[in-house]
Amino acid sequence: MGKEKISFLTLMVLLGISGFAKDVEPCEKGPVHEAYMVKENGEVILQAVQHAPPFLIEEKVPPQSDEETRWIPGYWDWSELKKDFVWVSGTWRRSPPGHEWIPGKWQQYREGWVRLRGFWTAVPIEEIELIEEPPPDQIDERIPSAPSSHYFWIPGYWHHAVNQNKYIWYSGRWERFSQEWIFVPAHHIWRPGGYLFIPSYWDWPLDQRGIAYACVYIHPSRRDRMTYLPNIVLESLSIIEMCYPFYPCYLCFYHHHWHFHHDFWVHWDVAPPWWGWEGWWCYTWFDQFWLFWWWCHPGFPNPFWIDDILAGQISPPSSFVINFMKKMPAPLIVSSNGIVSSDKLLEIGEKNDFIEKKPIIPFDRNEIKNLQEDALKKPLLPILYPKGPKVLSGRWPTKPHFGPGEEGLITPPRRVVTPQLPSALPSDSSVKKLKQPRKPIVRPTPYPQSNRERVYPLPEVRPQSTFHSQSQPKDVYHHPSVQSKIPQTAPLTRKPSAFPSPRYQMPQQHLLQPEYQRSVTPQVIPKYQQRSQEFLQDQSMNRGQLPTMEHSPLPRAQQNLGNYMNRPSPQINPGRSSQYP
Repeated sequence: MGKEKISFLTLMVLLGISGFAKDVEPCEKGPVHEAYMVKENGEVILQAVQHAPPFLIEEKVPPQSDEETRWIPGYWDWSELKKDFVWVSGTWRRSPPGHEWIPGKWQQYREGWVRLRGFWTAVPIEEIELIEEPPPDQIDERIPSAPSSHYFWIPGYWHHAVNQNKYIWYSGRWERFSQEWIFVPAHHIWRPGGYLFIPSYWDWPLDQRGIAYACVYIHPSRRDRMTYLPNIVLESLSIIEMCYPFYPCYLCFYHHHWHFHHDFWVHWDVAPPWWGWEGWWCYTWFDQFWLFWWWCHPGFPNPFWIDDILAGQISPPSSFVINFMKKMPAPLIVSSNGIVSSDKLLEIGEKNDFIEKKPIIPFDRNEIKNLQEDALKKPLLPILYPKGPKVLSGRWPTKPHFGPGEEGLITPPRRVVTPQLPSALPSDSSVKKLKQPRKPIVRPTPYPQSNRERVYPLPEVRPQSTFHSQSQPKDVYHHPSVQSKIPQTAPLTRKPSAFPSPRYQMPQQHLLQPEYQRSVTPQVIPKYQQRSQEFLQDQSMNRGQLPTMEHSPLPRAQQNLGNYMNRPSPQINPGRSSQYP
């Protein structure tokens, strides 16, 4: 964290020397480009902004360092810290395999201006279908034990069945960590006309995604005539620090980074204690956010499933985490009475005519506060505080499924329903014997599956033959060492293939026929000669030959034809069937 502060101070000095520091100010706390750091949870509810966004500035493209990356331009975004718009710089991004980036946009509604975020998709934008009904909240599933510590939990999701016109819950499962890939769960985002379902996919690690640049605050007087070149490259640790206050939105990403860079989190000393407990990463985005916000904000209402025993096992955060999180603005689901679910906000908003068919919350803070108080009442039980030891001795706490209710009774957790489909996880007895995990639904490859050509193996490199045919020109020079290797005998004929092409062999009797036979026009014979002709033909057939020309009244053409047809057949050598002897 010290290096990042030094880099920002150095940048401010350079900008001050050039006279540019008054107009452009780097934002140390983000945000990061949404195409570079993808939110894993869907934004079912959006918050409107009262002011219209500025026009896009002229952004120059910095030099490209990796040929596999593509440039994604920047955009304007609203900052709660600045209470104004900030420019999120473009990024050089390596696309997830088989996916294309659909940029977001600002759109005006009755409630105000709303930014519709971009997303990665493997389906063309023309083929995407929208769903009218909003998806329910995630289910707090009863998760079996992990096969080992090298597995992470893929959360379940709601899938809309078109034939049944309803949502069906697909259970989660365990998947083995891969240092080369990061899993992005399935989620929904809102678009004008309905909700868009984004299936799960695999993304690149942070150090292989490309180059991200810091966002800047541009003075309003310079926004119309501004030309900006991004030149502040964000390191991986800076990106992790910027997104840390909202880590439940990047749950699989932070679990992956914590698993492979455990020493970094121990040295930084900001990781919550439950990150090292089995099954606690499997909480839903809603429960994970409530637990984290209660832990780093002393006095905030605790989740209803946290009791006094469990609070005594969770160690409190450091003073650095408390001071760091005080400056962060609260999301829309955070109220003074706790965390409000998206379903509850939509239900109360539609009942009070606060929301009209669109999940957009107006900009008025008082109306938002009244909506949150109606959705979640003030808890009756006293607020608990984390007071556990720094290092927990013994076995870590088991992930709870029940907690104290509003009246102090043990009640089932909210939003827990029975899945309509059986879980895809193995039973408890088979988990212990499991050695290899089941293959994921979509396992990416270094090349996209849908848009790539078929890859054939490279042919074997064989040495060239040193034989030169006699038809080779004489002016071609040959090295003496090559000439010595030329064989004196002619090369063998080419080896026939295993499946020769079929050839038609004419029967032997056809070879004995003449190539051409002249047609003989029959001649009209007088009646007084017919009886003598039949008599002569009977005699010639008995002797095996035609009568001679002197005694035969037949024409010369018929005599030659009869002699040719009655000639003795030649003798054929059986050893040479294709030639005469």
